[in-house]
Amino acid sequence: MTTEKQRELDSAITAAQKTLDDAAWDRAEAIAAKLEAPDLVADAYRDALDGNFSETSESIERVQRRAVEYHEEWFGDQPTRLSEVLGRTLEISPQASWAFQKLTVVLTVAGRWPELLSLYDQTIEATDDVERQKRLLREAYEAALDLAEQPDKAIEYLQTLYE
Repeated sequence: MTTEKQRELDSAITAAQKTLDDAAWDRAEAIAAKLEAPDLVADAYRDALDGNFSETSESIERVQRRAVEYHEEWFGDQPTRLSEVLGRTLEISPQASWAFQKLTVVLTVAGRWPELLSLYDQTIEATDDVERQKRLLREAYEAALDLAEQPDKAIEYLQTLYE
């Protein structure tokens, strides 16, 4: 990668991280694609998600969704990278059901049962909506019993559901 091209990409990434603007992210992604350097934008998204957010929640969610889509597009065959971005999204926005759903799929496909059940535990704990908790407990029960083959954990979910 030439120094001029690298500076152009660095500048686009800096602008994207600074403004959280879609157009700036589009530019950074386009330049990275031309240079075949998707890791640099992926790192920039992760850095943006690690930043302190003074932006509106709408801007934050937009960047979170973009980061996930970008990782799906470029690193869809690397579930660890995608699960890290989704996990960070849920740390920032615990009620982001779209991220929770995507992460459950990633963990299920990868057969990462302890992480999947831990995700359910954290999400159930963070949820105030009783109906959502019930739905999550049922899903967690099925995952523990049928996928993770952990009947004791499945029973815990059922006991909690019916308390």
